[in-house]
Amino acid sequence: MASLDFFITNEQRKRIDAAVHSFSAKEIQKGQALFRRGAVSYLSWDDAGEKILAKVLGGSIYSTEVFFQKKQLLLNCNCPVHGLCKHLAATLLKAREMSVTEEAPIMDIGSD
Repeated sequence: MASLDFFITNEQRKRIDAAVHSFSAKEIQKGQALFRRGAVSYLSWDDAGEKILAKVLGGSIYSTEVFFQKKQLLLNCNCPVHGLCKHLAATLLKAREMSVTEEAPIMDIGSD
């Protein structure tokens, strides 16, 4: 079962940030446009905390996967680009937006 609430470690956040910086400026710009228009949907995190899955609406609906393996971040999209594409950039941007790091404060909103 997958969770829509993300909990990522600081190391995973750093790897996401580094991956975003490895994209070309053109692909980041395209990915930001997809992200801003809400093209990333069905974003989920597997229970083992090792994989992010998403569907991204571009010319078609593409499936993206982000795998956290040891010190690597492996990226996969089924679009024809076969590399660092706008769909993966949009997925990473959405994951960063939705994530909560291990150092985020926990707020108690209990009733008085």
